[in-house]
Amino acid sequence: MILLLGATGQVGAATLASLPSGAPVRILARRPEALGAPAVAEVMAGSANSAADLARAMAGIGTVFLSTGDAGDAVGRETGVIAAAERAGVRRIVRISALTAELRPRVSFGVAHGAIDDRLRASPLTSVILRPSFFFQSLALFADPVRALGCLLLPVREGRIAFVDITDVAAAAARVLIDHSHDGGVLTLTGSHAYNMDEVSAALSRRLGRKVLHINPPLPVFRLMLRTAGGMSPELAGKVGSLMLACKRNAEADVRPDLERLLGRAPLGLEAYLDKAIMAFR
Repeated sequence: MILLLGATGQVGAATLASLPSGAPVRILARRPEALGAPAVAEVMAGSANSAADLARAMAGIGTVFLSTGDAGDAVGRETGVIAAAERAGVRRIVRISALTAELRPRVSFGVAHGAIDDRLRASPLTSVILRPSFFFQSLALFADPVRALGCLLLPVREGRIAFVDITDVAAAAARVLIDHSHDGGVLTLTGSHAYNMDEVSAALSRRLGRKVLHINPPLPVFRLMLRTAGGMSPELAGKVGSLMLACKRNAEADVRPDLERLLGRAPLGLEAYLDKAIMAFR
């Protein structure tokens, strides 16, 4: 049986939807009502921060899917899950990490993800670590200036990003949860093309029928925008700013073959993302 942790998040929900019908799944969720009515064997109310809830949820579990997000103390929460899995006799963990965890030095969200990955790889548990690049879906976080001003405000200069679609990450995760041939691996999931922001702005311009410009605000101004207009905490705004700096230096520009091999097809690109998401920018 598979235990899904993080099933109400974007990647977790999409992974649940990607699993084959009839797959034995248990979900531990703080808000089970947010799941709707999933066709799964079991849904348990509880928290990944609670050792007692984890022990109860892991009874009889063979594989844990771990994708609880970046909020709060992610390192404490997910290393606690790994320890609970060891105590419960779980055999393997499939974890959603981040491409920035492979950078040296690690930056932004990769600092926490890297620490969790290190703990998991040092565990006697079998593991598969999936490290996706920048999600296409995260572009919607910067949609307000596109709608109001016709500007895509991202301080990455000419840096290129091999964006990946969450749909593809979820399909890959579902494959790995069922197929054990990738056990022990660390797989980097990127799209098949690295875009600069002028290309993204041009695609938005074509779809919207009006000019969208890519503007590079100074990084301190960008962080202030995230805090004031975006409502982000200083810590989160700092991490997003650090990610932009890494992307400016082409840290997420390399196209990797892992995702295409897992999917058996080319990953979804920018136009496919905009087919689904253009209303967010209109």
